[in-house]
Amino acid sequence: MKGAYFFLMAILFYGLASYLATLSSQMVVKITSVLLLIAISFFFMAVAHFLLSLFRVTDERKKNLLLTAKTLVFLFIFVEMVLRWTGLCQTYSEKSWGGYAWTTAQSCMDSWFFTRDPNSTITADAKEFKFHRRTNTLGLSDMEIPPKKAGAIRIIALGDSFTEGVGVSYDSTWVNKLGTSLNQQYPELHFSMVNAGVGGSDPVYEYMLFQEKLIQHSPDLVLMVMNGSDVAEIAHRGGFERFNPDGTTGSGRVSWEWIYASNHIVRGVMHVLLGYNHYLVPVKEMEARKSLFVENVLDITERMSRLSVNKDFRVLYVIHPLLADFMVQDYGEPKMLALRDSLTQRGLSFLDLRAVFENKNISNFDEAQPFYWPIDQHFNQRGYDFFCMAVRDEILRKNWFVGAEKRTVQR
Repeated sequence: MKGAYFFLMAILFYGLASYLATLSSQMVVKITSVLLLIAISFFFMAVAHFLLSLFRVTDERKKNLLLTAKTLVFLFIFVEMVLRWTGLCQTYSEKSWGGYAWTTAQSCMDSWFFTRDPNSTITADAKEFKFHRRTNTLGLSDMEIPPKKAGAIRIIALGDSFTEGVGVSYDSTWVNKLGTSLNQQYPELHFSMVNAGVGGSDPVYEYMLFQEKLIQHSPDLVLMVMNGSDVAEIAHRGGFERFNPDGTTGSGRVSWEWIYASNHIVRGVMHVLLGYNHYLVPVKEMEARKSLFVENVLDITERMSRLSVNKDFRVLYVIHPLLADFMVQDYGEPKMLALRDSLTQRGLSFLDLRAVFENKNISNFDEAQPFYWPIDQHFNQRGYDFFCMAVRDEILRKNWFVGAEKRTVQR
């Protein structure tokens, strides 16, 4: 009788946790974590009473078996607490700003466009910094895009959180500082910057956003920024096949992600014993998917080249290192090396920020660390200033901007 009671209670708490998990909020993760622990505790007790009902045992053995079940419950909770305290199974988002970022929510969406909520306030509340920003009607962390003035030079920057400027205030992003620097360099021209960087995005999402919503703003120069995180993002989400005809993306969420989000023991089992990564994909499968990264990016460059001819703008691709890349000789992700080689072979304009660091005698982890936040690992102000100057110098080196009387980009 008690076994049935414990079993029903386990189902009840598990069901409640499963239902609440559909809300996908940070508070819900905390609640489901507790509910799942309670459900597992009831399950252990249910199994113990079920075993007692199958065999006729002495009171002493019955007492020992129940004590064992209670010990397992305590041990399970203790290990869970230790894993949480040590952070061994924490995701990047939990280490940086203390919250779980739902992986499948970024690959399976109700829209083709990976942006923030339009006209809202977003807060970068990390352990090392805190900034507030407003999004515009497109869901970008920027001001509303004004009509382009006659003779103005419009630059649109596409990228992820490094382009959005996570880690510094709105005015201090490399995109805004680039506009200020170019206007100082060319006082006779007016440079209008559009920051289309969105944290968590990737080049495929970025191209679709540009093609469908940003190209109408008449860019003269497009900066497409990429780093090693894009390799895994595209491997996880796919290329342009991710866009469904009905306006959605992806092929369905992982139904059990809420369990992974709620319990660190489950994470350890998934990573160590079952070979899954934090994208909830088997590591071997992810490595196979990564083989398509360069192909997908080159597909983007071909599409962008056709658009640039039709709409008369230039494109500069920028690849930059993550802090972890400085722990090795070059980029830690081999596909970034392959991408760099492919961009070179195709004669596409690109800037390799790792090479710029190297030219400044910044080649190892200790030398690069002052440019990044230690925990969050985005650029700090010094890093974004370095980024800005590197892009500015590359634009000046190419001499794309001519005399004030032409007020245009040299084709």
